[in-house]
Amino acid sequence: LLAETERSPAALVQRAWVIATGREPTAAEVSLATEFLNSQRIQYSGADASEMALADFCQMVLASNAFLYLE
Repeated sequence: LLAETERSPAALVQRAWVIATGREPTAAEVSLATEFLNSQRIQYSGADASEMALADFCQMVLASNAFLYLE
């Protein structure tokens, strides 16, 4: 994911969403996911805080109904 996109939260959210669900995220989904990434990054410390926050987000997407029930 990091190799495929720029490291901006919105770009990471969009790419992860497309990979997991097969569709583009809505503006509301991007907004909520970006807020989640930012809040998670604050919870971690150190140089890898952004990567750890991204891992949390990816786990969240894979556990979501959007991933489980593709149309």
